[in-house]
Amino acid sequence: MGGGVRNGVGIIRNVWVTRDGNLLIHQSSTNRVGLVTIKPTL
Repeated sequence: MGGGVRNGVGIIRNVWVTRDGNLLIHQSSTNRVGLVTIKPTL
């Protein structure tokens, strides 16, 4: 899965940081929650 957050699909109302440092985002118009995986830098 990839591609990031697409433009024009709604407003992200809430963002949470998970215990492992990733992000959970909530998009209000579709009422969906997505996981954004943060990759470590080299």
